[in-house]
Amino acid sequence: MMLGFKNAGLKKVSSFLVLSIFVGASIVASYARPQPVSISVDSIRAENGTELTLNVSLNNVPERGISSGMFKVEFNDDKISFEGIEGGEIIHNKMFDISKDTVSDGIKVLYDDYDKTGSSQITKNGVFCKLKFKAQDSYKTGIESIKLLPIVSKDKYGSMVAAPFYSEIDTPLQVSYGEGKILVGKAQKEIKLQVNNPKMTVNNAEKKIDDSGSKPLVIGGSTLL
Repeated sequence: MMLGFKNAGLKKVSSFLVLSIFVGASIVASYARPQPVSISVDSIRAENGTELTLNVSLNNVPERGISSGMFKVEFNDDKISFEGIEGGEIIHNKMFDISKDTVSDGIKVLYDDYDKTGSSQITKNGVFCKLKFKAQDSYKTGIESIKLLPIVSKDKYGSMVAAPFYSEIDTPLQVSYGEGKILVGKAQKEIKLQVNNPKMTVNNAEKKIDDSGSKPLVIGGSTLL
């Protein structure tokens, strides 16, 4: 009879140990898998023939910072032309930390902590760089994608790394990449009028209909201004 109690007790202890190991392993696993660094780009409206600026931003920057990285910006250069790049608010040395190379279907953006002071790397979320484009004069209307993509390269061990952003010298980071849109063409004007109201809204901005205080009226079943 005592043996039965002992066996039951052992089963409870074993179950508790298995549960504890499982929970502990889950906590360790979740701690060992931090959120990937997120790199995203704005979406914007532009008229043909005009220049525009898109912000590329980083989120989930690790506490130990980002010391180097690269990615591809893919776009259709028949419709929009690349005009330049400059470092954003989270870049320490805006003159030397950011550079670019022209590649097929876009550009390659390269980041390297030029000063390497121990505190000059990227340490916070925010605007990483500003991309300057121009919508071609001949491009009247349409939607163009601006895709941020990883560049595959070899690490120091010869393994292929698909997301070459690094914290410190040789610690690779996982990165998720975003996509933006450029809507080319003149924005349509939306005008809203209300009966007996001397004001109207034009693209959600309130304005007077005219200086004399005219307002829409319903006369004989018809709305007149």
